[in-house]
Amino acid sequence: ATVPVAVPAPGGLPPAVRRVGPLVGLEPGLFVGRRAEQRVLPRALTGLDPASAAGVVVHGIGGVGKTTLATELVRRALELDPALIVVAVTGRVLVETILTAVAARLRTYYAQGNVLDQALPLLQALGRADLPWQERLAVLQEAVLDQVPLLLVLDNFEDNLSDPNEDN
Repeated sequence: ATVPVAVPAPGGLPPAVRRVGPLVGLEPGLFVGRRAEQRVLPRALTGLDPASAAGVVVHGIGGVGKTTLATELVRRALELDPALIVVAVTGRVLVETILTAVAARLRTYYAQGNVLDQALPLLQALGRADLPWQERLAVLQEAVLDQVPLLLVLDNFEDNLSDPNEDN
């Protein structure tokens, strides 16, 4: 569970609060705008909308509020489905980073349900760097995604689109 941490906001705006892993958003009720997205997308993310796709992409130029919107969508999705497991990763990511974050979150999930012994082989497979990531992803897909509601948030994913060795 993430502990809320006050974060000072620029321009005298209400303080933001760390709500979902590394994602920072406003207190509930302070986020304004994007009403249609706030109403429709959480239902899509939880699978409550039968016409929904498997995911949502929020994109735009820096500073338009993508992370704040994503955090609000996650908060609302959790209201609709409290069993939803949220894994948030920010910045430059590798498949290894994602699998490690998912395995860590699943470890907590399974431990809370006292079924960690049964899930241990799955968690060990996800964390095995000697296995190709495609095999570990297949384990995740076959053993988890059909049984456990999992939402993966990749914040600032555009960092992956540039060469880290390139001078900016």
